[in-house]
Amino acid sequence: MNILSRLRADDIGGALQTLPNCETATTKYMEAFYEVPGIGKVIFLCRRFRYRHGKSVTWFWTAENAILEEDLRRFDQDR
Repeated sequence: MNILSRLRADDIGGALQTLPNCETATTKYMEAFYEVPGIGKVIFLCRRFRYRHGKSVTWFWTAENAILEEDLRRFDQDR
């Protein structure tokens, strides 16, 4: 279940800070693992974007999905 809408912006930002530099990253999608206080360990699915404005380019990460690690473990056990 996606819990991204229930998380605070500083928690999402903290997870994005754990990712490598998006200008030099080799993949479009990456996972970030972050401990959110009061909730637990959360896995973020992040996507790399490029924004062009004039002659310059800005690269950035954005979180698309957030799943509790325990929910993911439970899902894997049910298979």
